[in-house]
Amino acid sequence: VDPQRLRASLDRGGGRAAPVVVRPVTRPGAGSGGPELEALRLAVHRPEDVAPRLEGVLFADEVNLAAFEALCDAETLADAIAIAPPEAAEVIQRLAVEDVLDVDASDVVLRLVDLAARRARDDLIAEGKAGDWSAYAPTITWLSGAIDALNEPQAGTDTMDQLVAWLVQLRQERA
Repeated sequence: VDPQRLRASLDRGGGRAAPVVVRPVTRPGAGSGGPELEALRLAVHRPEDVAPRLEGVLFADEVNLAAFEALCDAETLADAIAIAPPEAAEVIQRLAVEDVLDVDASDVVLRLVDLAARRARDDLIAEGKAGDWSAYAPTITWLSGAIDALNEPQAGTDTMDQLVAWLVQLRQERA
């Protein structure tokens, strides 16, 4: 944040900063790692392992989201590449020729859900600080508990499915 802009904002607001809006990260060509790309790699090579558990709300990177949506909307890999925006088509093409590592699809989806839930919690915390904290506190508390449960060794798919459903509902309410 530009210091001059921050000072001007604070001066205008009587010492109170404007609400923080957290936006999806846009990083075209974001490398070959990370849970988003690993999930997409699995969606290309082993779709039966991840397709039932992936939702668009799990992707923060707009290019990765576009690639995911193209894969969902297409019958074949070639169709997905044809309908995807150029940067997303490039990602799909690259993933199609890369070897898929011997990874557990559940672990990849779990990491993706964990990151999406943490982003949502951070957004809610920022909104709560800028507004009526008491309206956000119960949801933030529940979400923090779900994230903790998700990361326990015995975490099952129930917690993961519950978080994904909640994230989808949150996105729909805000759309």
